[in-house]
Amino acid sequence: MEQRCAAYVLTILSGVISSVVLTVIRKKGHREKEDMTFVKSVFFFFFCSYFLISALKWFLGSPDNTLSESFWDADYRTYIHYGIPVLIFSVLMPIASEVVLRPKLTKLIGVFDSIMFIGLFMAYISRGVISNAVFCTTFAISLIITVIITYLYKKEIIYLEKSDCRKYIWDLAPAVVTLLFMTGVYYPNELYLNNLDEFLNPFGQSIFILLFGSVLLGAAMFFCLLLMPKAWIKVCNLALSGMAVMGYLQAMFLNGELQALTGDEQTWSIGTRLVNALIWLMVVSLICVVGYRKEIVLKISKWICVYICLIQIVTLGYMVVTTDVSTNGSEKALTTQNSLELATDDNVLVFVLDMFDSSVFQEILEKDSEFLAPLSDFTFYRNATSAFGHTKISLPYLLTGTQWKEGLNAEQYHDYAYANSDALRTISQQGCDIGVYTKVDYLDSSVYDVISNYSDSAVRNCNIVSTYSTMFRTSMYKLMPFIFKQGFTYYTRDIVEMVDAGEIWTIENDLPFYNNLIKQGLSVNDQYQKAFRFYHMVGDHEPYYLSEDLQYDKTGRENSAYSQAKGCLKIVYEYLNQLKTLGKYEDATIIITADHGQIATYDSEVEGPAITSLPIMLVKERGSSQDSLYVSDVPVSQTEIMPLVMKSLGNPDWADYGKTFDEINSKQERPRYYVDMLDNKYMIQFVINGDANELANWSTYKMIWE
Repeated sequence: MEQRCAAYVLTILSGVISSVVLTVIRKKGHREKEDMTFVKSVFFFFFCSYFLISALKWFLGSPDNTLSESFWDADYRTYIHYGIPVLIFSVLMPIASEVVLRPKLTKLIGVFDSIMFIGLFMAYISRGVISNAVFCTTFAISLIITVIITYLYKKEIIYLEKSDCRKYIWDLAPAVVTLLFMTGVYYPNELYLNNLDEFLNPFGQSIFILLFGSVLLGAAMFFCLLLMPKAWIKVCNLALSGMAVMGYLQAMFLNGELQALTGDEQTWSIGTRLVNALIWLMVVSLICVVGYRKEIVLKISKWICVYICLIQIVTLGYMVVTTDVSTNGSEKALTTQNSLELATDDNVLVFVLDMFDSSVFQEILEKDSEFLAPLSDFTFYRNATSAFGHTKISLPYLLTGTQWKEGLNAEQYHDYAYANSDALRTISQQGCDIGVYTKVDYLDSSVYDVISNYSDSAVRNCNIVSTYSTMFRTSMYKLMPFIFKQGFTYYTRDIVEMVDAGEIWTIENDLPFYNNLIKQGLSVNDQYQKAFRFYHMVGDHEPYYLSEDLQYDKTGRENSAYSQAKGCLKIVYEYLNQLKTLGKYEDATIIITADHGQIATYDSEVEGPAITSLPIMLVKERGSSQDSLYVSDVPVSQTEIMPLVMKSLGNPDWADYGKTFDEINSKQERPRYYVDMLDNKYMIQFVINGDANELANWSTYKMIWE
């Protein structure tokens, strides 16, 4: 959080220093009339410093990033490099301004601040973010307008006296409070309470942050409005009232059924957007134009705002009372405990790279074989199959080795798999430390006691900045007209970032694992001789957030399956390198696989699967050493994983769990089965005879429709 705020602190500090310097130069003392002038000058010089850094970041190639995003990875030396010139600028700027613009400076500052406030507000509601390019453009336009007004408008611009502030606050309160309650409290919590399973943040913390953030934003809005000329305040009040009314109507009636946020660009027809925008323009303009002349319009709009606010307070209160939020925040979870610790002797490591299809790996092999050099000791089974096509049933299978029984749906299979397998408990009884790093939902209560990283009271805490900013965006997306909604699109990652997961393992993003790996590094724990580590990672699952350079794009639009595949492999490579440094690589058994490949669904036209589905399957057994990656066409499946795990950990009865990879005959005819299952709607079992890469070798075996 400090890193995110440091750039803003620097610019604010610069504004304060400049204002102090200007005050000293003018030698005005501390008269009451100068109180507001000092504040206005702080804002003016803050905007100037912000523009200086923002323009530089734009020039350096970050036009679409905010100032905080531009300094995301900066260390404190960077701030020193920027800070010294900015502080020098903050001293010289007021001196130069006073010398060059002295007769007009006070007027120019007041007008510029007012126009800049309005400009940034309009930019935000239209774009949803104040990027470097947006800020610099707004600054330039505001400066031009300010110069024109300052030098062409000869009349005195009247501002509020301190004694008038209370009256104007009461006049502004209905519109400001209603807008802030809708955007910062009601609609965010409506979304939260109706989608409890999607939000991991504690409700108590969340609502406190939203209320506190709304109060702070409200104070800032009042402050900025009261710095404006008297005539402008009334217009802004009317405009905000109109926006509050239209925001309510948009959310209640004009949105219709909003499109699902899938990560794709949201589109509405030109006609829809045009009509919607015209309604907004007509209503808000009418309130502003007529209300400026007719006081009754302003009074009516105030009471409408009060009505909206009251009805939403009552509605929200009812939702809170009738919804159980007690479980959000404290929960059963799998933590990161022991995730970077290895045993002294036997280590079996399983990396499950979600949805990593064998075809993508083969593409890397063909295009960039040198990239796969760290996998030289592995065997790539390019004819490997998974048992299922969905994560929630594939993970229980990988951890138990229990075959699917006809007629079982996803939930039933989950219970059946753990009830009919003693695999994890057997591993634990052999003195092995078991670390399973995935969602706790994929485990069963019967094995919690043998998982060293299981916790029944894991706590998630809200990230203050992310919680307010994300929830505010969700409400703005709902309230804004169609032409502005795109600017407030939010993503799964935004919801995830609202919570500081702490020690809870996350499968939404692989970078925290990578960062911890770099920061802490692998180590050997002398307390146990054997360790089984099961890492479930995002892998190559869409949306493709991760680039091959390990850069994160929360939209998922800038990357591909190919680039993300290389990115997640780089994370595995770092792990392998550290294994080698510790001297634990050679004796480790390592399996790199996926829960499933691309999902093979039923195609009624061909009466079979539409595509093949082969999970990546890379195996390095203990002591294996090769000059290069070996490619095998042996017809293996994930059935061979658990026997290999048992054998590698020294279980004398490992053969009871099946055959290992090297026991499968490449020439034998071996039918393999794949089950596609969607909740409780259908179950389709495909049989694969021959090379699984050939779609012709896949055929429908059984179909069960609800």
